[in-house]
Amino acid sequence: MKNLILIILCTFSTGIISQQSLISAIPNNQLITDSYTKPDSLDLYFSFPCIAFEGEYGIEGNGEDIYVSQYSGDSIAKYDRMGSVLEEFVIEGAGNIRDMAYDGEFCYGGSIDSFLCVMDMEIRNLVAKVHMPFAIQGMAYDYDNWLCYATEEGSSEINKLDFTGVIINSWIPEGANPVNITGLAYDYLYYNKGPYLWALCNDNAENFIVKYDIETQSQIGNIINISCLVAEDAMSGGLCIQRINNYYEFMLVGIIQDQLVFALDLNYVNLLVDSEENIMLKKFDVYPNPAKDKICISTSYHNNQKIICRIINQSGSVLYENSLSSDDLFINISEFKRGTYFVQLIGADGYSFTKKFIK
Repeated sequence: MKNLILIILCTFSTGIISQQSLISAIPNNQLITDSYTKPDSLDLYFSFPCIAFEGEYGIEGNGEDIYVSQYSGDSIAKYDRMGSVLEEFVIEGAGNIRDMAYDGEFCYGGSIDSFLCVMDMEIRNLVAKVHMPFAIQGMAYDYDNWLCYATEEGSSEINKLDFTGVIINSWIPEGANPVNITGLAYDYLYYNKGPYLWALCNDNAENFIVKYDIETQSQIGNIINISCLVAEDAMSGGLCIQRINNYYEFMLVGIIQDQLVFALDLNYVNLLVDSEENIMLKKFDVYPNPAKDKICISTSYHNNQKIICRIINQSGSVLYENSLSSDDLFINISEFKRGTYFVQLIGADGYSFTKKFIK
């Protein structure tokens, strides 16, 4: 079947590969962080800063290492999971790639000039280049049907396409409808349920992860806010699912443009999404923000909930820790230095919420 797809791709891409790509600038926010971070406020499997080049957006992997593409150029970087750049290279004819997908042999990249680039990362070769009906922003490979799911910039609509550019169907999911779905990952590890799409999204300066059921075309469970991982005004990028070593365990790997690559254990992410409403907080506010001497953490706390409250600085140091015992918790921060801090609430079942405040 894949050979048939490749023949179709090559037929549609004849005479197209030599065309030039457009160049689009993206924000280049800088983040100072350690090169390797073990589990932190979101129980990360790993994280490391983007250091290869300006314009890091798309992300995929080969089961061991991680490939990152350049939105604003034609470079591709290969990272190991410690955050070291193993190599940087160019595949001639492929450039301005946003999100990527992987079928076990080839990488598929959506370019900003409405082309789908099929790339062999091992031999640095552009296999095919096919014109698509829109400029792909987020994309995922459907392992069950040899198709892809893709989104367009500025839209929450999810499109199911074949590899000749034909849209099979489109849907706006029920539930969360973010302004931008910047990355998609197809979850075929569903054990008689699903399949699902994981979406990395950006909306009103917030970055978050949403799980969608493909059959019902709707959001499942809770949204996971990851804005605490990066500086203000950061933009989410690509998303993928990777195997953890050689075990039948997987992680969700994403990128915040030009700032951070991060990975979350897929079992942990599902725990956050599937936590029942009666153990999840319906309300979580921090005020005043900016703050001076005191902050109030206002929640929908119930007496039977076991929730730990922490305040963490940008270096990851825990400056305050206590258990919630009422709806409102007042904390003296008069001795805190000026800067950005994160309030983290951790539930007994492992889920966590984080909000940022400035002093």
